[in-house]
Amino acid sequence: MKNTIQNISGKNITGALKCIFMSIVAIFFFTQCGNFNDKFNDGKTRELKPDSIAGIRIVYADIDSIILKYNFAIDTNKDLIKRQELIKEMLRRKSNEINRYRSRRVDANTFQEYKEITNIIIGKEEELVKYKTTEMDEFNKLAHAKDKEVRDSITNFITQYNSRKGYDYILAKYNENMLYANKSLD
Repeated sequence: MKNTIQNISGKNITGALKCIFMSIVAIFFFTQCGNFNDKFNDGKTRELKPDSIAGIRIVYADIDSIILKYNFAIDTNKDLIKRQELIKEMLRRKSNEINRYRSRRVDANTFQEYKEITNIIIGKEEELVKYKTTEMDEFNKLAHAKDKEVRDSITNFITQYNSRKGYDYILAKYNENMLYANKSLD
């Protein structure tokens, strides 16, 4: 993994959230909806035969739509983008400081002054690398924690929703991975 500020763009965060939502729905699909003994909201259990799909209740969730409309995911994304902007700004400031020292080094009158400024530049560059590495690690930890909160929230919602609706399968539509889906099932 490169430790550059380009690794934490807003586009990557949105893509990561889409992947997380897709994973959540897939996990839910296999853990909650895959049973052949399902209870409807009236409490009755019905037997589904694996060789027949007649009567199976299937819906899909459009992940792009969830990302755009789910306030918790939107707020989480905004928080991460704000944090990212703060990191970018600090990196820019530190880089500008190094560049000012480089300019001073060009104007150095003596070899000793040149050497002292060079040592300062080396120290500032080491600080910059350490700051970038530390901030990227902290940012990634924060992003994973926030992603887990969003996943847990969606999983809880889907579990509650399905207990009321009694679907056999809840599929995910992510980008264009589904060839056809009747919009009325969304």
